[in-house]
Amino acid sequence: MALTKEMWESAILAAIVSAVFAGTMSFLVHAYRILRRLSAIRRLLGPICRNEPVAFFSKRLYSKDRTYLSDEPNYFPPHTQKKPSTHPNIPYVVGTAQMGAAADIMHLLGQVGRQAGVNYLSADADWDVWDQHLFVIGGSNKSNAIFSSCEPRLVEIVQYKIQETDTIGFRLTDSNEIFSAINHDDYGLILKTKYPPTGAWCFVVMGIGSLGTEAAAYFLRKNAAMLGRAYGGRSFAVLVHVRLEQGKQSARLHRWNPIPTWTRVLLHQSLWAEYRRIGRMSNKANSADAKNRAAD
Repeated sequence: MALTKEMWESAILAAIVSAVFAGTMSFLVHAYRILRRLSAIRRLLGPICRNEPVAFFSKRLYSKDRTYLSDEPNYFPPHTQKKPSTHPNIPYVVGTAQMGAAADIMHLLGQVGRQAGVNYLSADADWDVWDQHLFVIGGSNKSNAIFSSCEPRLVEIVQYKIQETDTIGFRLTDSNEIFSAINHDDYGLILKTKYPPTGAWCFVVMGIGSLGTEAAAYFLRKNAAMLGRAYGGRSFAVLVHVRLEQGKQSARLHRWNPIPTWTRVLLHQSLWAEYRRIGRMSNKANSADAKNRAAD
């Protein structure tokens, strides 16, 4: 049976309509996912998405004579090999981990259209600034002030000794477990809390070591939507675990406080997967604590 001209035209028209429909649906699904993700990030950041003032705090390092050294590039060995250059009159420098973390956070703010009105302040010199929303990167007296002055208090810095060596660790306030940078492990903290007198939101992004700081900021940038779905605009503290030899990209959610509500967990598949994984880890940790107490 030969196909008539009308049949060919109908088939071609149907193919065109199907292609247009499929392309439109694919575009709409993609747009929906982007809007859903951005909506979760905006809930997480709250008023920071708007043009309210935001301050970044980090610890600044200095030398007594304000002089620093750098190595020349090794283009023509041995002429430039291990040959240092002197850089005088530099008032301070900031660690690469803090700068990398700040870049990740700025990338996150850029996703929701926040590109201006960000101030870079010193954690030491500007210790009394509380009238802006804060991102405190790395450990400093400013992060210590947030731990002690902001509400709710969800995490503590614990100082103790391991084999006569002073060290520090994180402890979430809903547990007695302490997390420290030992055995090639490091931990990063992402804390969101509020300073009651001014109502400013305060984010602390820091690690036990420098890799923990980088990993916390990297995890925040990559998983801000998940955290927004888990907590919305509420306060929270999460710990991420990272292996020293695997870099910040290996950061994984390790603990959270408070635990997201059941309704949020059931509504979002990614939260359900993390809830099950962390739940098993928590059970193992609790069993280990029980065994240690019994041995003692």
